[in-house]
Amino acid sequence: MSSSGAFSGGGGYQGRTLEFHWYETGSSIQNNTRTIHWELRVAGGSSSYYYHYHEHLYIDGVEVYGNDARTKRYAGVIASGDRTFTHDAAGNKTFSVRIFAAVYTSGYNVDNTG
Repeated sequence: MSSSGAFSGGGGYQGRTLEFHWYETGSSIQNNTRTIHWELRVAGGSSSYYYHYHEHLYIDGVEVYGNDARTKRYAGVIASGDRTFTHDAAGNKTFSVRIFAAVYTSGYNVDNTG
């Protein structure tokens, strides 16, 4: 498991999309765990703001952020948190991320898994 990373939701409208960023904040050899801090960010676009109709982020199949209200969004962090993972004795762990959202339209136009 690396110590930081980023992942784009792709798609979107006029370059506006959502991005997942994370970095490691701690680990426990005794418990075989690592903790990350994550952020869901609004990025890109040719306008200063867009209305988003849906925004969802899943980490390892668990929804950690969800919003289905029509929301005026400027670029920047819209959600953040911490997550602790158990890894193997060699310190290896992978995790999955899924971002899906609706930017400028009520139909989903951001949807990517990594």
